[in-house]
Amino acid sequence: VLFVEGKPLAQSGSILRYAASLAKLVPADPFEAALCDSVAEAASDLVLAMPLVNMFRGDTFTEKKAAFCATCPTVLKNLAKQYKGPFFLGDNPYYCDLAGANAARLFASDLSVISGLCACLFA
Repeated sequence: VLFVEGKPLAQSGSILRYAASLAKLVPADPFEAALCDSVAEAASDLVLAMPLVNMFRGDTFTEKKAAFCATCPTVLKNLAKQYKGPFFLGDNPYYCDLAGANAARLFASDLSVISGLCACLFA
């Protein structure tokens, strides 16, 4: 929970968007802002679904890994379609770029995750 002038703000997504707006990391155009939310949420979905980050073991690990491998390629392909370069939405960095970088950092933290991701994408 984040307290702003004594008032509580709950939920990580709400706190993220609030902080991003203060830092001017949200597009001014409402549709571009919605696209930014979409990219950030997709990156968050990848992080939450990644079984090695969540530390599952045994049969649960196998089930979560299979679900992750089934959905991950679609999420990545959809993200790639939205990428305009050099940042997700074009010339300016927004908070969705930070969310994407965080997801990439987690993938890169373990080479087995990268090789598993490649196996999912190119199988």
